[in-house]
Formats: sequence, C-alpha cells, structure tokens
Amino acid sequence: MSGCSTRRIPCRFVLGAIAAFALARGVSAAPPAGPLTLLRPQPGGETAASLAWRVCPGAEGSALVLAALPAAGRPAVTLRFSRPMAGCQVTSEVMPGPNGRHLLLVRLKVPPGARPGRYEGLLVVRCGPSASRLRLAAEVLPFELMRPSKQYAVSRVPVTAADWRAPERADAGALRRLREIGIGALCLDAAPADRSALERMMQTAGLRGPVLTPGEPSPAQRPSPVSVAAPIRWYAWCAAGPPAPAALAALQAGGVRVACPLDDPEAVSGVDLPVFAAGGACGARLLRRDHPPGPGTAGWWRWDAGAATALENRLRCGALLWKSSLSGALLEIGPDAPARPDWPLRWEGVREGVLDSRCLTTLFALIRQVKDKDRSSLLPGKAEVAAAAALNRIVEHPSLEAADRLQALVITWILRLGRMVWS
Repeated sequence: MSGCSTRRIPCRFVLGAIAAFALARGVSAAPPAGPLTLLRPQPGGETAASLAWRVCPGAEGSALVLAALPAAGRPAVTLRFSRPMAGCQVTSEVMPGPNGRHLLLVRLKVPPGARPGRYEGLLVVRCGPSASRLRLAAEVLPFELMRPSKQYAVSRVPVTAADWRAPERADAGALRRLREIGIGALCLDAAPADRSALERMMQTAGLRGPVLTPGEPSPAQRPSPVSVAAPIRWYAWCAAGPPAPAALAALQAGGVRVACPLDDPEAVSGVDLPVFAAGGACGARLLRRDHPPGPGTAGWWRWDAGAATALENRLRCGALLWKSSLSGALLEIGPDAPARPDWPLRWEGVREGVLDSRCLTTLFALIRQVKDKDRSSLLPGKAEVAAAAALNRIVEHPSLEAADRLQALVITWILRLGRMVWS
C-alpha cells in the first residue's frame, strides 16, 4: 500500500469506538445472532453481522464486537482482506460483556501512504481450534490526518493494563503511542530526577509538551539561558490553587511559568496557564462563552478521565473543548484506572475525541487557506457558521449521535473546501 500521494485531511472509521459509547450509556445488547456480532450505537442495542469502515492513511479506528469466547484464553484476532493491505496492524482487548459473553475492542491502524480504495474481507476471531468470522469492508480514503491544534496532557501513560506508569517513568515507546493519538503534553507526579533526559525522550517520541511538574522547579530544572530549537515549555503545577500574589510574582520574575486550577474563567489571575474544571458550574460558564471556534485562548480544562463515561471523554476532548475556546485539556487519570474492566472504553472515548479535534483543526486550516486564495468565496464563512451551530447543538443536547453528526458535517466541509485548495 505505497506509491500513492495523500493530502492531510482527517477521516476515521464510520463504525468505530462509537459503539462503545452506547454500551457506556447503559444500552444493553440484543440477543446475539451468531458467535460474533457487531454492536452498533443505535438505541435498543441493535446488532449487525458485518462491518463497514472508512479510514484515512495513518489513522486508527476500532469496532466493538460481542463475542462468544471460552472463559479462559486470549483470542487471536486477525483481518483477512481480499487484496493485500501491507503494513496494517490489528490489536484487540477483551472485556466482560452482557449475558456471559465478551466484548472485543478491535483496533485497526492503516499505515501512512496507504493506497486508497475498497478492501473487503473478514474479521477472524480464533480461540483454540474454533474460529468465528465477521464480514467487513474497509474503504481507505486518500487523505491523512492533521495533528490537533489543541494541547492534551495526561497524568498517567497507558502502556498495558499490567504496566501503568507515571509520565516521568514512561519509556519512549509508550510516549510515541501518545503522540500517534495526538497527545503531546504531560503532567508529572513528581519532578524528574533528570529533566534533560525526559526532554530528550519526549523529543525522540515526537512529544512537544508542555510539561507540568508539581511545585516550584529547582534551579537545575529552570529554563536554560541557552537557546535550543523548539524547546519544551515547563510549568510549575500548583495543584492547590494560585500562589499568593507576592509568591507568584517572585516565581515569574525568576523565569518560572506557573499553572494552577482556577474556579472562575472570567477572573484575571496572572498565572501563565489557568486550568478550569470541565464539569459543574465552571464548565457550564466556559461553554456559554460566545467565542467563535478556533485554536483557543490560553487555558485548559481538566477532569478525571477514569471516572468519566466514554461519551464524556470524547466530547470533552473534542467538540466541547472547541466550544469552550480553551487551548487544551488535562486528563487526570488515577493509578487504579486500568483495573476497571471498562477502562478501554473510556480511553477509546479519549482517542475518538482527539480525532474529532483533528477534524476541526483541519477544517479551520482549510478555511484560512481558502480565504487567502479567494477572498470573494462565501464557502469559508458558511463553513464557520455550520460548525459553530453544530457545536452549539452539542452543548444543548450532548450525545453520541450529535458528535457523529458534527464529524460528518466537518468532513463534508473539508472536502468542499479542499477542492478549492487542491485544484
């Protein structure tokens, strides 16, 4: 699947982890018709016997499958296509499902530069001597994803369920996985013993920061006067709230950037990076602000991603973050999160939300390009109005269906605007 040029435009699987959100909201599955049943996100737990995916090169998508599996043993999941799809990767996670069955969260990653076209085949789940199959069709589109313009920081790095690490103890492979999703910032449990080593590992993995570290950085951790290319920004993370004015001024005078939680998004605090609660009254005030969608003002919001539903994680990483006009999100993940059987669904919500953000990032990048190319065109303005209206609808009626409609609308406008840029 090489030798084909691609444009950096976001798309994803039409049927993906969205099925997980229906389950997370308490929708029970209908009685299965066979050993493998695809869960679709319709109310009432409707099921289907085939997969239909659309994906861009370099993107990752997923499907939630209800499977009859033995109580012991891990199934082997493979995809068999009617024609070769070189370089694709498939992984799966097993979770408890309804009626004594299991849920399989199946992820497929299509490599960058993949040849566009339709690929038909089978999803094969093998456990011991028995195998079950589900028909599938994957359409690879000739577009690649842009990275999100929003910043995303995590307080834990998902490696495996048995190996859950604080960011300062993660390796380059785990950090690289974050980068592939679109997450590039870290919130540390403690100041690293060697800040330079962590920076080198982040840069090797492609993470651009920033980094939040508890308390005031030691002199060895403060910004170096030597200029380096694309330095990673560090913040003193004051989790208890803003320091007293004199202490804040002293920190900033010493070259320390300060990040801390604030309760009122309208209050002027003087901190370098204000962080607000995504839920409750504070989050509601942020969503009522009448700002046009765009890259956002300096400031993040935060929530416990291990306690939120998959839908909440998706919306707060995607549509609602854009509506808030903030520039980033801090996903606080407790050390016990991987022990919860539904954690893969919650993390899938994060991944889907970042994909939504990548769609919006690309849309507004194209809007700017079309404005520069043809100032008389009405399409950029219409696209902005349509995106703003869809974001407002999600605020009023947050749902999986609304998020999917927003993404479909954004992709439609991307394709319309793209024809003007690519021609």
